[in-house]
Amino acid sequence: MATNKEDLRRNIVAFKKLEPELQDSNPGEYAVLYDEELVGLYTDKETARVEAARRYPEGGYAISPAIGSPPATLGAVGFLLRPAEAV
Repeated sequence: MATNKEDLRRNIVAFKKLEPELQDSNPGEYAVLYDEELVGLYTDKETARVEAARRYPEGGYAISPAIGSPPATLGAVGFLLRPAEAV
């Protein structure tokens, strides 16, 4: 099932609201959001992806870039997208 773009947009907005607090308490971690709620924080991207896919096999979740990293785009269905120069 494809992720609804509106769900993704809402999760991005929710992450941006949480990001300042998370930068202080969870730098370098990856946030998983579902239904505009923070549902998990993980120390590595792969674990975040696996856990999000296990909990929400229908999709609709988003995984943040590493908290405190330069701005990037939240990916749909758990895939993290980064600008080519950040790789």
